[in-house]
Amino acid sequence: MKRRHIKKRNKNIKGIVVRRDSSPYNGIENISENRSTFLRPFHLRTSPVAGPDQNYVVVGDKGHESQNQDTIESPSSLKTSIWSASSFLHQLWFFVNLLAINNYQQSYNVWITSSSCSVTEAGLYSMLFSYSNLLTVFFGPVGGVFTDYMIRKAYRTPNELDRRVKEVQASFWPLLVTTVFTSIMYACLLFFHPAAIYVSLLCMVVSRPCIIAVSTAYLRIRFPAGHFNRLLGIYGTVASALLFLQYPHFMWAQHMYYAAHALILAVLAVSFLNPIHLLFTPLMRHAVATRDNLKPEDLHPVRNTYADDKGVNGL
Repeated sequence: MKRRHIKKRNKNIKGIVVRRDSSPYNGIENISENRSTFLRPFHLRTSPVAGPDQNYVVVGDKGHESQNQDTIESPSSLKTSIWSASSFLHQLWFFVNLLAINNYQQSYNVWITSSSCSVTEAGLYSMLFSYSNLLTVFFGPVGGVFTDYMIRKAYRTPNELDRRVKEVQASFWPLLVTTVFTSIMYACLLFFHPAAIYVSLLCMVVSRPCIIAVSTAYLRIRFPAGHFNRLLGIYGTVASALLFLQYPHFMWAQHMYYAAHALILAVLAVSFLNPIHLLFTPLMRHAVATRDNLKPEDLHPVRNTYADDKGVNGL
């Protein structure tokens, strides 16, 4: 009865310090000092120090241990990531591309009405627009798969620093291709021709899902992993607040059609700076060094001349 009582108490106790001895009851002597309570949480309690002839194992709360493992420590601060040039360029790129997609969808009905010769033709364009939006679901993973393919190519680089730089530069082509498709789609609004409608729908099928996919992948690659969730929320919040400008722009386009849409095209041209700045390798080396908190010797490793001499002399 006494042993059963002890075993039943042990099941209700978290964080038992067990001594690895032959006797199964030698570890019960420290149970009362390490019991988890509301006043003294499990992760704040003390555990005895093992002596030279004693080996202690702390059996803790699995939920707390997994929480500690999931915590990612970033070498750089969030402020450094937000106030970087890459952050401002990407915020501009993300907002402008979303604004172009929304303005295109708002202006589509007015555009096809002016481009159609009959109600039947306008109904055909409306039906194609609906089908194109359904197809965007299947093109959603394209941006992420494209980015993963470019990152796998960067893994072939033997030098560690150069490999990290090429991983960041791997987002160049996905960002550039997405921006090109968005720009072509929006430029078609300036032409009242059936061919322009078909081309714009084709570009929308690619650009609309890739904007979110490529942007998310770029944030994960360019900035520290510990900042990903917060940066994603900040960029999304800022872009959502600025997207309220689409309604004044739509009202402006009713009176000055070409001027209103030409302004969006001009801002889209500026957004090309986001992928282009990734091509400047010295800038990306500095960005990687700041992100990973690298030391000067990591940026300029010392050459092992002793190993080279051994290779030359055949030793």
